[in-house]
Amino acid sequence: MYDSWKKYVGDVSGRCDALGGLLCQAGHDLAKTDESVKQELDALAVRYADTEAVGGQAKVK
Repeated sequence: MYDSWKKYVGDVSGRCDALGGLLCQAGHDLAKTDESVKQELDALAVRYADTEAVGGQAKVK
């Protein structure tokens, strides 16, 4: 019986640790300002910017 309870308590502890980490991250993310989120998105846009099109037809204005 001891072994089964030891395993159960270990499993519960592991779940609590995982859930606690997720809740801390969610709280951190929700505390960000709109401006800080925009800055992070802008940084991604720069990092993963598409290259200019090569060849093809010129755009007609």
